[in-house]
Amino acid sequence: MGEPVDDQHRARSRAARLAARSGCVSLSIGLESVNEESLDGVSKGFNLPQRYQRDLKAIRDKGIQVIALIMVGLDGDDAGTFQRTLES
Repeated sequence: MGEPVDDQHRARSRAARLAARSGCVSLSIGLESVNEESLDGVSKGFNLPQRYQRDLKAIRDKGIQVIALIMVGLDGDDAGTFQRTLES
């Protein structure tokens, strides 16, 4: 069973659909980190790593290329953070 679809996900999916319809072919998105502690440390607590895969898939499914911007080596990162980032 997949994740529940919420209103924010519907809004993001609609935005991706409209962007594609307008001719958008590429988006640069500041994901910053997969480590929630690191995100909190740089005041990016609104970035939700647990939703990255679902949200990026919705964008890619509309034919839009995603350029993910990642910060490596933030306070709170450990030796495994980079590997977890690659696997996400």
